[in-house]
Amino acid sequence: MEVIAAALARMGSWPAPGGWDGAVQQGRRAWVTYAAYEDGIEVFEMGWNG
Repeated sequence: MEVIAAALARMGSWPAPGGWDGAVQQGRRAWVTYAAYEDGIEVFEMGWNG
């Protein structure tokens, strides 16, 4: 949940809203891939290492 919260809080790291671009946000042991929209993000996949 911390990685998703970090992705939401760092709007500057979001790809262009409504486009076909996605982004990856990584933490020490977790990652999340997502796309951005005008009102938030859509999480496609998340995972944990280790």
